[in-house]
Amino acid sequence: DIEYAEPAPIRYCNEFIPNDPEINKQWHLQNIELYKAWEVVKEKKGVLIGISDSGVDINHFDLANNVWKNPKEELNGVDSDGNGKVDDINGWDFVGNISFDDIYYGRWKEDNDPSVKIDQNFHGTHVAGCAAAVINNTIGVAGSAINCKIVASKHAVDSTTDYGIQRGYEGILYLAKLGARIINCSWGGKAYGMTEYDVIQEAISLGSIIFTSAGNEAVDIDISPIYPACYEGCIIVGSNDPNNKVSSFSNYGLISVDLGAPGSDIYSTVPGNGYRMESGTSMATPHVSG
Repeated sequence: DIEYAEPAPIRYCNEFIPNDPEINKQWHLQNIELYKAWEVVKEKKGVLIGISDSGVDINHFDLANNVWKNPKEELNGVDSDGNGKVDDINGWDFVGNISFDDIYYGRWKEDNDPSVKIDQNFHGTHVAGCAAAVINNTIGVAGSAINCKIVASKHAVDSTTDYGIQRGYEGILYLAKLGARIINCSWGGKAYGMTEYDVIQEAISLGSIIFTSAGNEAVDIDISPIYPACYEGCIIVGSNDPNNKVSSFSNYGLISVDLGAPGSDIYSTVPGNGYRMESGTSMATPHVSG
């Protein structure tokens, strides 16, 4: 007596368009149809995104409300959650205020403040904004993730931008053990390391998905691989321009690169409650993470 049976789908009135005043500078949001996605998932909460980078301005007024607070820690000088990091309320600084000689001899000055210390080192804050700048708060811009939290591991020297990312893989494992189900790595290099490979595999086994940038040398990474992107299990993101073409600077690879995302002329957060336009696969990757 039943001709057919089918699910009754949820219907929505309109796309959710947030009230962030500078959203008109973010061409990529409509390009990848994020308004439609937000309408579907805007009531969902709880996903933790790990930002392994140069440090994040966790007090930026367009990021602060999305910065994770460790429920198992309090500022009491005790490692309450037993992970070897005392009072890691918002993340961890794996490097600190050190010199090149300190890097050479492995003299790290770790602390519980993952904030970027100089405005010139904007990379991690820009990446964090791409992934999860607070949406619909009448301030600035919107990240691609709605109602998610970010936790930062800092891997740049406090006083300079010259020494790149240090101990990034230790940060990946730290974030995975904290429960970051998404880990964003907008950095890399050409050298392969078995230790690094093992760290990536352990993080994945803990339940984390690791998104990595393809790099900005306009080369084929099937032929000239970079890491961590090309370690097994990582998802590699290249950059697209507003015409949905591969950005002129983006690395590519028919086998290696998994997908492209907007990375040209991306407007996002920078330290000191600021914003600026930047381009790179570093910007494409957190849009996917978000």
